[in-house]
Order: sequence, then C-alpha cells, then structure tokens
Amino acid sequence: MQIPIKCKKCGLIFSVPFCRSSRAKYCSRKCAEVTLIKKGQRIGKGTEFRTGHTFWLGKKRPDIKGNPQALKPYQQRNEKHPGWVGDKVGYPGLHSWLSRNFIKPSNCEFCKEELPLQWANISFTYRRIREDWMALCRRCHSYYDRENGWGKAIEMFPERRGYR
Repeated sequence: MQIPIKCKKCGLIFSVPFCRSSRAKYCSRKCAEVTLIKKGQRIGKGTEFRTGHTFWLGKKRPDIKGNPQALKPYQQRNEKHPGWVGDKVGYPGLHSWLSRNFIKPSNCEFCKEELPLQWANISFTYRRIREDWMALCRRCHSYYDRENGWGKAIEMFPERRGYR
C-alpha cells in the first residue's frame, strides 16, 4: 500500500510504501543532500565539533611517529596488558584466550574421531591452565558434561543462562 507524502525541500508529493512512511522526508537524494549539507547547519550531535573541544578526554595523544614506545603498553600480552582481568574473565573471553594460546589437536581426546572440536573444562573451575582443558567433539563434550557436572558453567557464568 502506497502512502502519499510531501517533500520537505521542494514540496512535491510522492508516494512510498507504508513501511517507510514514518521515515520518508524527501522525494529524492538530491533534495535530501541539499537539505542535510548546508554550511554551518547542525546535522547531528555526533558530527559537530565545538570550539575548545578536546580529544582523548584530556589525555595526551601518544606520538606514534616520533616515539614508537608510546604504544608499548597495548602491545603487551596476557598478564602484562593493561586490560587484563585475570580470573574475572567471562565465558567468551576465556574461550577466545584458549583458542589464541593453545592449538586444538586434530582428533577428539575421548573417541579419537576427526570431528570439529570444542574446549571442555575438566575440573569445572575454569582456570587458565592447559591441563584443566581438553578438546572434545560435540557428542563427547555433551556426554562428559552430563556425567560429571552439568550446569556448572551456568553457575560460574550466569550471563550464559538461556544461551544456545
């Protein structure tokens, strides 16, 4: 169903589908561009630059060209990185850390089949120790969790509740 709308720039009446009727303001791109890009006109809060505005919230921007050591804190890895949270890491962060630091074997550690593997925690304490993790296929991972500690990941990481 087409809805007639009057262009804000030229006054021409044009029609748009009902689903666009609340957003449509201009009959063409030409009218929209002329209206949006007028010198000195405010387009939106995120695009304006005010006099006296400072970047980096008062911090001194690192001089990357003259001082290559300026980015050194952010090139550090693991415990030395300024954003490291240690054992307070969440479920996705822990699994991405595992993927970055350890290589999965090609076969499942239970059934020895060559299937896509998932990281399974042995002790259900979710520590950053390789010996506390094993690479299992989906079937073996589900079996292992059912037999040994189903639901412990939900207790440890409540943000995972209802996630599939």
